[in-house]
Amino acid sequence: MTAKLGPADLDCPLNEFGATESLAVLLVLDYMKVRYSTEYKTFRRACENDAVVYRYELELIAACGRGLFAITEVELAGTIDGVHILRFRCNGEPHEWSIVHGPDESFDAQETFFESVGDLIPTGSSSRWCTVHPGDPDVTGEAYFGDPAVLNALGAPFGLLFEPMRTDPCVADVELLRNWLCTRRAEFANWTATYGEGITWDYSPESLEALGYLVLRRVPTIDALADPANTEFVEGASWYVGEALCRVRGGRWVYREGDSEVNPYDGYPFVEQDGPGSASAVPFRQLRILIKRGDPGHLRTRYDDFSA
Repeated sequence: MTAKLGPADLDCPLNEFGATESLAVLLVLDYMKVRYSTEYKTFRRACENDAVVYRYELELIAACGRGLFAITEVELAGTIDGVHILRFRCNGEPHEWSIVHGPDESFDAQETFFESVGDLIPTGSSSRWCTVHPGDPDVTGEAYFGDPAVLNALGAPFGLLFEPMRTDPCVADVELLRNWLCTRRAEFANWTATYGEGITWDYSPESLEALGYLVLRRVPTIDALADPANTEFVEGASWYVGEALCRVRGGRWVYREGDSEVNPYDGYPFVEQDGPGSASAVPFRQLRILIKRGDPGHLRTRYDDFSA
């Protein structure tokens, strides 16, 4: 059951829930059972006593779904080549998580849980498992389940950014992205000859600023950006933006089928970095922002974000 704040709680200033307002927001979400978190001792001896710890942690994860998904048929299937196989069903769909058995099992279990929890998404819901930046310094892992737009509407005034966790892509999404990237790479020489003569296309911040001016000349309005007659230009520009951002500190292309009105990262190829404080961006949306603001330097600013 979702926890509710009483009248006395609602009258309290945020700093009574945490040391800072941003931390207080995270603790309120934890109180409402929107957050799944762990600390360094969570998975100690997790495989003992019929895997009671693993079962309990999966129950906590399911509770964050507030009835949107159920986790059943949990079993620790045994150890194969030193690896535990944790099997269960989420809304009837089978899942297997591999966890290294031994002295480092608690660390590997925590890593596995937070790498994999993002795959537990109920059908027909806009809610996703999200990371947050900056996070709670008093926990070793945390994930928040909710509509990313709603979480960010809550967190943004307090400097919090919630981002959907990366999930294992389906085969169709991988194939679509692979074909799109192959096409764009093959067509890039023709694209530069057609649209970008006189510009040094070396994936530098200077080239992104030059692209910004080019975009404003070729597609100066949102309607022009959406015009099918400009598709080739827009697709090539989007690919170049993503490639430049990927080369800053490392990154990769990702694609997920979905409704971009529900999740801005669905329906368009996007790029993301790994690690704490990592950046991500949907290149097509960056072109929209550039046009709306009339700012040719916007793409260079995003480059700086990826460099930070």
